[in-house]
Amino acid sequence: MRKNKGKPIIEHSWKPMNFEEGMSQKRLALFGMVSLAWNDLEGALDTALGASLDLPEPMWVEVTSRINGFEGKCSLLKQCAKIAHRLPDDHLTAIADTLGSAMEHKKYRDAVIHAKILDPDSATAPTNERKGNIGEVVVTEEVLDGLFRRLGWIRAEIDVIVTLFSTLPLCVDHKSMDFPEDEKQSALTELKACIPRLLDRQHQRKGLPPLPRIPAEPPIPPSSEEPESPPG
Repeated sequence: MRKNKGKPIIEHSWKPMNFEEGMSQKRLALFGMVSLAWNDLEGALDTALGASLDLPEPMWVEVTSRINGFEGKCSLLKQCAKIAHRLPDDHLTAIADTLGSAMEHKKYRDAVIHAKILDPDSATAPTNERKGNIGEVVVTEEVLDGLFRRLGWIRAEIDVIVTLFSTLPLCVDHKSMDFPEDEKQSALTELKACIPRLLDRQHQRKGLPPLPRIPAEPPIPPSSEEPESPPG
C-alpha cells in the first residue's frame, strides 16, 4: 500500500534547474568564457613568476604549483621584482597596479563561478556561503561580458610583465655575455618599451565601464567609447 507523503515538512528554495531551457545560450557561454579567461590569466601569471625567478622553464610548474594561492604568487612576484631585480619605483608601481587589479577581479570571478542560479530571470544570484554569510553577485549578460573583457585586458597586461622579465637576462652584463650583440640590443629596445606598453594597457582597462559592486547595484550601461579588444 502506497502512502501519500503529502506536503514536505521543510520548505526550501533549492530547486532543480534546466539551464538549457532557463537561460540564454549567450549567458551560459559567458559563464564558461569567464572561467576560461581566468585560467588563461592565471597561466600568464605563472609564466611571469617563473621568468622573474630566472628558473629553467621545466621548473616553472614545479614551483608555481606549490605556492599557496593566487595572492601568494602575486606577492612573490612583487618581491622578486623589488629585491632580486631591483627594478625602479615606476616599474614596481606599474606591476603592482596590474597585480592588484588581478586580485580584485578574482573576487568577481570567484563569485560568478560559485553563483547558484535559483531564478534564471533574476539579475542577481547568491554566491560564496562562508561562515553563515551568503553573498550576492550580478549575473546579467552585460556584467558577465564586462568581466570577461576586463580579465582579457589584465591578461594582456601580464603578458607585458612576462616580456619584461624574459628580456631582463639579455640586458644584464654578467648574464648576457653568451648572446650576440644584436640580440642584446633588440632585448634592450624591447625592455625599454615594456613599461610604456603596460601603462597604455592599464589605461585601456581603466577606461572600461566599472563593474557593479556587491551587494549588487543596477548594471551600468556600456560606454559608447569602449576601448578596443585586448591584444591577443
